[in-house]
Amino acid sequence: MKRKAGSSIRGHGVECFTLAWTAGLLAAFLDRIVPALLLFAAGLLAVWIADRRRCTMQCAAAVIGFSLGMLLWTGYDAMIRQPVCGMAGRTVECTGYVTDVTEIRGGRNVFTLRTKIAGHTQSVDWYADAEQTQIRIGDTVVLTAELSAIEPDYRYHTAEYQAGKGKYLRIYDAELISHQPDSGFSLRRTLRDYRAYIKGLIYEKTAPQDAALLCAMIFGDKSGLDSETSDLLRHSGIGHIAVVSGLHLVMFCAVLGRLLRRTSARLRFLLLALGMAVFILLVDASVSVFRAALMLLIANAAGLFGRERDTLRSLSLAVLLCTAAAPYVIGSASFWLTVSAVLGIGVIAPYLTDGLKCPRIIKDLLSFCCVSAAVFPASLLLCGESSILSPLCNLLILPAGTLALCIGFLLLLTGGLTAFLLPAAGMLCQCVRAGAGLLARLPFAYLRAAEPPVLVSVLLGAVILLTALAAGIGRKRFLTAFLAVCTALSCIAAFSTAITFRQLRVALLGGSRQAAAVISLSGIVTVIDLTDQPRNAQYAAAYLERYGLTHPAMLILSKGRAAAGYQEAFAGFDVQSVLIREEDAWREDCSLCGVQPRFCGDEAMKISFDTAEIVLSGETVRIRWNGMTVEILPADSGEAPKANAVIRYGEPLCSFALSGAKRPAAGNNMVLRLTADGRGDVIPA
Repeated sequence: MKRKAGSSIRGHGVECFTLAWTAGLLAAFLDRIVPALLLFAAGLLAVWIADRRRCTMQCAAAVIGFSLGMLLWTGYDAMIRQPVCGMAGRTVECTGYVTDVTEIRGGRNVFTLRTKIAGHTQSVDWYADAEQTQIRIGDTVVLTAELSAIEPDYRYHTAEYQAGKGKYLRIYDAELISHQPDSGFSLRRTLRDYRAYIKGLIYEKTAPQDAALLCAMIFGDKSGLDSETSDLLRHSGIGHIAVVSGLHLVMFCAVLGRLLRRTSARLRFLLLALGMAVFILLVDASVSVFRAALMLLIANAAGLFGRERDTLRSLSLAVLLCTAAAPYVIGSASFWLTVSAVLGIGVIAPYLTDGLKCPRIIKDLLSFCCVSAAVFPASLLLCGESSILSPLCNLLILPAGTLALCIGFLLLLTGGLTAFLLPAAGMLCQCVRAGAGLLARLPFAYLRAAEPPVLVSVLLGAVILLTALAAGIGRKRFLTAFLAVCTALSCIAAFSTAITFRQLRVALLGGSRQAAAVISLSGIVTVIDLTDQPRNAQYAAAYLERYGLTHPAMLILSKGRAAAGYQEAFAGFDVQSVLIREEDAWREDCSLCGVQPRFCGDEAMKISFDTAEIVLSGETVRIRWNGMTVEILPADSGEAPKANAVIRYGEPLCSFALSGAKRPAAGNNMVLRLTADGRGDVIPA
């Protein structure tokens, strides 16, 4: 009898162990062990009550897996992560082997070193001066270096991204003591030189942005992509084509497997494994590539041992091996996105589409919908947004991208002999960019959610649907449950949006001694630059992106120094008007953010919008709404205004004082929320 793709938990010992292992690892990583234990115990009890005879072994495997997962992260954190992070701020002499070289803006190089820190071999990035051009991959360097922690930055997710790669420290200040060039053969260096040669051919034969997109698709190198193209790919739900992922490895192995089809099974397996290793060294490999490599090896090895291929079991084993070898990947967004995508395409899609009598294109669209639905929770929870039109975009745009990628792989495998096909690849990349731009600008093309109720609801909905799938319920019941979850999420999101719409929100954004204010009420947004620092624009843009406020009604600058920063950071926003308070700092014939600025001088001015009023007087901003007053003023101001809330900026940390609050709140990138009945609080932005 053929087993259903969504068969029950009975007989899935490996999957139960891996799921519990991952849950335990994640619980320890998030430091939520007690709630996780309660939920886990409740789940085990429910499974055991449902079928106590046949689920005893699976429950035992789950208990062991959950315990081992918690112990793994706890041990890794205590023995490796904390000692390594404790070295931040110290100056040490370290000997490092150069594993990678990346050029960044300003002509500087970033050298990735494998070195010993606190007795553990770690990878650390050294941001060297532009003169250090003689160092290559494979060389050994000795440094006197000051180790710096990778600080969290509101603008980017740098600390989280690097931690997901096992990197916790950086080197900015170092003195090179000795440099020992590698005179022998280095496979990694040879492959990187070959990669540089192929990239040169691509840029020579195609337009710059088309070449940048093609290089991103082949190698995962997004350094040449402008921010607008990256945003369009992400908003349309096809950003995965610009990241080397499991799709790329599968295509590479498909071509290689076709060439090796006449060899024996064992020899083909060995050559495929060798080809995967070379491919990983050649590209900017992400977690998804290693996961795909493990899955492909497991799937191909199954035939050698007379076993049937099982996508769910291969995925479970790959997750188990990845997290056991590198526990830190549990915090990697790319890890969860790729696991979700494989679950959608390899398990959920076959379960829901198997046996359907419909045209092939309808089945493909349904499969893309399954992948998008599977990726949606991870994308929304970890990245803050998810594309709603992703199935349609993948169906319409992905074929052109796949064909361009095939031409790129052909160029890679032939050593550049097929360079005459690059103009065609450039045209295909133009089609990808044009299609992504058209679809990403459609209303409701993508969804953003930053409110806790919505995020919690998304997580609970995903758990409910996965539980229903594991329980083996019928296809119609599963679709009913899916529609019910979607309806509930829509209602919760609408209710949360309505509450936010009625609140006055004042966000103070920036780093140390930097500040920009974003004021929002009833969907109307005003951005006020307070300290005229170029980086303020990046903080304001990150906040607007996170909350989906892409149509600021007004941008107010005190001087023109920060204008260039806003011109770049606000490129994807529809700014309706720009006000500059110092006329001499700006040329009258220049536009800013696509708008001709107006000038108002330094005198006090009043701006009215909806039911609120903003008064600017010198360095002070006063907001009046519904009988309440909010004052924003410099930290060194001697004033002590009588207001419902007083926000001071200019110190390393901003401060928020609310009437009736026991103590003021302090911190950068915080949001003051006021309701119409006078209640207020301060939350992280």
